[in-house]
Amino acid sequence: MDKSHTLLRIKEQQRRWADARNIQRDGDSVVTLEFNLYQPLTPLTRAEYERGDGDELGRDERRGKMFALRSSSALVCNVFDYWRGRTSLEIWKLNLAERDVFNQVRQRSLCAVEGCHTLRTNRSIGRT
Repeated sequence: MDKSHTLLRIKEQQRRWADARNIQRDGDSVVTLEFNLYQPLTPLTRAEYERGDGDELGRDERRGKMFALRSSSALVCNVFDYWRGRTSLEIWKLNLAERDVFNQVRQRSLCAVEGCHTLRTNRSIGRT
């Protein structure tokens, strides 16, 4: 399978994912950053992205790269920003509800990368 076909397939899966959840989008981008994030950016994370030169949050009325449905920076935030400010002890003592949140974020992230169909198929044969 060539890279261009794979990219087209991923983009189509992500558009279907957004449409199924009534997420407002403009092409392959969400219209509001929060639609692409599991939780709002922490103030510290937002400040770090604003200081960066990758234009992740956008400037001058333009959407940043993080608005793209396939944004790797949104994926990173969805997986890691949740843990910001937590101590090792807090993470170790996570209750079941918090583990569920992590699993939801992980599943959403895997769906974005691998496609939800692939994830469900792997689970049905015992792989994650």
